Amino acid sequence: MLKVIVTTATPLEKGLTEKLKAAMNKKHGRELEFVFAVEPSVIGGIRVVVGSKAVDATVAGKLAQVRKQLLAQLEK
Repeated sequence: MLKVIVTTATPLEKGLTEKLKAAMNKKHGRELEFVFAVEPSVIGGIRVVVGSKAVDATVAGKLAQVRKQLLAQLEK
């Protein structure tokens, strides 16, 4: 079974977790195994990992991208 790891800074409401599960199951055409993790260090937003693919829409992820871009500019 394909595992989906969902990480947020605070627990998602039950209604939202059910909507997310339904949408992901429909998209993949099968039942997926879900793991919901709470990680305050992400600050806000959501990170979804499905197998080897990830979508990082967390505040911490965006800040890391900005930091990387700024450092790249300083190296030029």
